[in-house]
Amino acid sequence: MAKYIIFASIFLTPLIFNFSTRELFEFPKMIVIYVISLIAFSYMMISHSHVQKGGERFSIMKPLTALLALNVLSTVFSLDVNTSVFGYYTRFNGGLISLFSYTMLAYFSLTFLLKRDVAESAFWLSLSSMISGLYAIAQHLGIDKDFWVQDSQARAFSTLGQPNWLAAYLLMTLPIPLYFLLVSVKRPARIFYFLTTLITFCGIWFTYSLSGFLGLILLPILILVFFNKTLLKRNSKVIVILITAALLIAISQPGIFSARLKSAFKIIANRLTVVASEQAPSQEPSQIDTSLIRLVVWKGAAKLFASSLKTALIGTGPETFAYAFLPFRPLELNQTTEWDFLYNKAHNYYLDLLTGTGILGVIGYFWFVFAVIKLYRKASAREKLAAPLFIGWLTLPVTNFFGWPVVATSLLFFIFPALLAVLGSDDEKTTTSPRKSFGVKLGALVLFVVTIKAISNIFLADTDFSKASSLSKQGYFSQANLKFSTAAAKNPVEPTYHREYAFNLVQEALSSPDENEQIRLGSTAIVQAETAYRLNPVNSLTLKSLLRTYYGLAKIDPVFEKEVEEYAKRVTALAPSEPKTFYDSALILSYLDKNKEAILYAKKALLLKPDYTEAEDLLVKLSPTDKTKER
Repeated sequence: MAKYIIFASIFLTPLIFNFSTRELFEFPKMIVIYVISLIAFSYMMISHSHVQKGGERFSIMKPLTALLALNVLSTVFSLDVNTSVFGYYTRFNGGLISLFSYTMLAYFSLTFLLKRDVAESAFWLSLSSMISGLYAIAQHLGIDKDFWVQDSQARAFSTLGQPNWLAAYLLMTLPIPLYFLLVSVKRPARIFYFLTTLITFCGIWFTYSLSGFLGLILLPILILVFFNKTLLKRNSKVIVILITAALLIAISQPGIFSARLKSAFKIIANRLTVVASEQAPSQEPSQIDTSLIRLVVWKGAAKLFASSLKTALIGTGPETFAYAFLPFRPLELNQTTEWDFLYNKAHNYYLDLLTGTGILGVIGYFWFVFAVIKLYRKASAREKLAAPLFIGWLTLPVTNFFGWPVVATSLLFFIFPALLAVLGSDDEKTTTSPRKSFGVKLGALVLFVVTIKAISNIFLADTDFSKASSLSKQGYFSQANLKFSTAAAKNPVEPTYHREYAFNLVQEALSSPDENEQIRLGSTAIVQAETAYRLNPVNSLTLKSLLRTYYGLAKIDPVFEKEVEEYAKRVTALAPSEPKTFYDSALILSYLDKNKEAILYAKKALLLKPDYTEAEDLLVKLSPTDKTKER
């Protein structure tokens, strides 16, 4: 029974997505992890048969527990505890609960899995990655090109949700079917694993992910270093066939890599031309190359890390980058194509880790990494299967340099070391502890029921919120508010639900001809708006939404104009380098005939982004005489 819990986690998690939730991919996967880890914990509570504890296989738990403890410390002093506990809304992975869940599954694997179960786990993982790879191939062929908002044919994302996420996941799994191909003797098994390996490669390639491409370059090197040399020599013919097939696919299907190469050559040529002609620098603001945008974000993240001793030591809290980054957001971003983006990640996991959990969190992370390397050395001396598991695990710290882990990759990041520990251990003896008392079993059952109810509420709240958002877009404000209300009731600690409920209540009030109904809806909107702000006063999205909400209330009753001015001050103070935030504040204040204040905000927007046409037009509209004189 125990091993099937782990099999289910590694097989199902990457494949799960749901159309009824607001976030289709990561959120359902996170819910699955919550449920499976709860089942694992409950099973552990009532089971009396397990591998003898305290042996060398459990040595990995020391750095893992330290990593968990350091994340708890950062969460206690977090910029927003709710976000650090549950994860950033729409991302979810990386919160304290997710870390507890992964740790639980790793410990469960150490407690119940035997060596023979590791190969079976690897098989289910290979099968899951093959299914994801097949869907990616189908997307590349255009099976659902008209279904998604994103161009799935140009860059496949399969069941993971984003091309980079799919590439990172498949890179972790690719060495495993390759290993089984090399060790299999029977022809049907060799054909199956050959196809699985090739399909997984195609899945990575058709993402046209730069980090995936770099991973594919790194992978053969790691295989040559860590795979058994005799095994590679014995299968040299099939390896050549596999490499040839992969190269033919890559050359015949270059995808957007072809355009990227042309663009790169064009940029280099343009720069050489500028240098050769000794052209004077333009006085007009220039766009920063897209390839350099990440460096600008990293610069801001570095400033955030160095902003205080507390941040340097324990960070601002897991998953709080979106809030903490804003005061340190570099002005250079305003001259890029992503000038109006909200960054909830640093696009470098190590900077996310450094800003979120500080130096202590980074030390804990790398203690775990080095412990896994030590585990591999011990496991590889006993089992050849250790090599593909270790190589797959090692690809994530590499791809994390340009991205961040998601649910599917995070799960493997914690499960693979547990599997290595099982392979490298001598303690295979199964021991039987005294049967658990009725009280313990009853307690486990009650805890399971209560927790599964809480998880269900989190899931159902999001489905209600998704339905409400859809109804609101169609103008069915009354029906939408019923769903917003149930979402906020089922998950009262999520500020997103309260802020959107507040805004939608105001929309319904504005569309109602009944003055008493307007007052009733407005009163409820105020309660929801205040709740959203109380739950997370550092979320710029919440403050922007509340600014629009109070603007709507001010249209009903001018007494709320003061709140509009107050929230304009709050949101611009929170995001001092975002030109769009200043422009939006100016626009709303101009609608209320607060022209003096609106001009100040519009000027600030133009100062932050001199080529901001909309801000300049608004400034001309608000002060035509002054602007004419300036020109």
